[in-house]
Amino acid sequence: MTSLLRAAALRVVATMANPLRAAGQLVLPRQCAGCGLWDTDLCPQCRQLLGRSATLLNSDLLPATDLAIWSQGTYAGALRQIVLSFKSGRHRAITGAVLAGINDGAAAMVPWLACQLARDKPLAIINAPSKLSRRWHANLVARQLAQGLTDFLAPQLDIAVVSADPLRLRSGKQLGKNSRQRAKRQVQCLADATGWQVMLVDDVVTTGATLEASAKAIEAAGGVVVCAWTLAAAPTKKRTARP
Repeated sequence: MTSLLRAAALRVVATMANPLRAAGQLVLPRQCAGCGLWDTDLCPQCRQLLGRSATLLNSDLLPATDLAIWSQGTYAGALRQIVLSFKSGRHRAITGAVLAGINDGAAAMVPWLACQLARDKPLAIINAPSKLSRRWHANLVARQLAQGLTDFLAPQLDIAVVSADPLRLRSGKQLGKNSRQRAKRQVQCLADATGWQVMLVDDVVTTGATLEASAKAIEAAGGVVVCAWTLAAAPTKKRTARP
């Protein structure tokens, strides 16, 4: 009798599981992380946004830094939604597409880097420092981007390319601060960077304050910052690519 009851219970559970699964799909259907199109994690049009060739931003329009900064798109519209989903961790299914887009877009940097880099020193690709909350939850967005760039650039360049995470924040939030206040953000480098050529990596650049503070920390530790790369650049009325 016990086996009959167990078999009957399993049939009831199996019968209930399918409607519950279907109901779950109705309540939480898949949507494109960029445009919201149904039944896909990332539609073809939004996927193309991630693969745009990186361009060198006009430093005159970045009030907090003179660094050479490359970016693969404008932080607006569908690309902004993709970046936000990627940063929040809500759309983990798009991580592969984001990293694949780096490969397509960063190819434009390779000839420029080949001219800028010394052949006798390694290139360290270093992510901008993450907030403590991101480290606590292991949601290190810039770290993932830096590792993705390293994996792409290592076979493209004739020098050693490594990824590192030595930067830490020493101050509070930036929300509500102007560009001058943001520029005062303190960053420390926990490693000896002597002999390093460095490319900094962040998800979004607005004024360049965090990248500038990161560059100063690297230089104080003995390294030389060659450039920075970001997935997106916050829009300004006059921001354009350098000729």
